[in-house]
Amino acid sequence: MDDDEDEKKIEMAQDDRAFEKTKLALELKLEKRKLRSEVRRAILTALTVLVPVAGVIATAVVGVGIARQQAKDQLRLEVAKAVMSAPTIAEAHDRRRMFKEIIPDIDVAIVGRVPENRVDAWVVPMQREFFRTMAASRDLKPPQILALYKAIFPHEDEWIHRETITEVVDSSQQKK
Repeated sequence: MDDDEDEKKIEMAQDDRAFEKTKLALELKLEKRKLRSEVRRAILTALTVLVPVAGVIATAVVGVGIARQQAKDQLRLEVAKAVMSAPTIAEAHDRRRMFKEIIPDIDVAIVGRVPENRVDAWVVPMQREFFRTMAASRDLKPPQILALYKAIFPHEDEWIHRETITEVVDSSQQKK
């Protein structure tokens, strides 16, 4: 009987070990599931924080891009207004050329060509006003006005050095 009891004790001990082994395997499996669940929660938490932050950053970047484009479009519109408000097509082309020098990225298309022999002789209104002011002076004669202009603006424009300009000034002097 001792053998039977010993066998039963051994069987019970083996059953206890098998039970403990199964219990440990199940606990290990359960802990692994808990760990996976915690990792998923951490990933979801990170996503719930990162997605809105990424959305805010994307919104800011797009907003800045749109604001820049609107500012550029507004500037282009103002340049177009300034060019198109010129009284003559020649002056419109002059303004376009000036704005192209100042702001190279912005160009305005103009319909129509500037004639080769311009009536205004490439004189812009500011220059015309300067001539009027000098001519209004009682002591200056046309050759003196022309000489003064050449002295003040020696490298201003090529038009001032044309022979036709000098001829017109000289002929107007001879008529008086």
